[in-house]
Amino acid sequence: MRLAELDNKADEMGMKFLQALESKGIEGFFAENDALKKTLEITDADIKELEYESYNYCQYKEWPQAANALVYLVLFEPQQTQYYLRLGSVLMELGAFEGAIIILDIAASLQSTDPRPHLYIGSCFLELGNNEKAMEAFDTCIDLATHSAYVNQEYEEIKALALEAKKVI
Repeated sequence: MRLAELDNKADEMGMKFLQALESKGIEGFFAENDALKKTLEITDADIKELEYESYNYCQYKEWPQAANALVYLVLFEPQQTQYYLRLGSVLMELGAFEGAIIILDIAASLQSTDPRPHLYIGSCFLELGNNEKAMEAFDTCIDLATHSAYVNQEYEEIKALALEAKKVI
């Protein structure tokens, strides 16, 4: 299913999303995402196609289109942390820092040991001029990167970026 086809169903999806949120909260919505996909006839192939489209939009820095595709991925696969991370990054590129913080906070709650959302959240707070919240986010990032059982080169680089960002504050 192409992105344009999904856009034609956006109102229907939005209503179903709001109904699920109002009746069961975000956890209830997570539990019902398969029902939503079935109702809208979204297949695994459609998800893969959206992933491909979102990746390409990001590669070509077509941020509004990337955000659109990623919103659908988050809607259809709400437990996939990588979609929230990518959507948060795209929102940052668009200068929508408050929205990015909300999306990245969901990523952090889904993957509580991952330092990446906290690095990005700290950067958003810096952009918004909230140094205190930025410092908290960077400290959390550093702590998670330092004490993670899954320490690797990427986490070491994330930790170094957070330490560098704290120097700016």
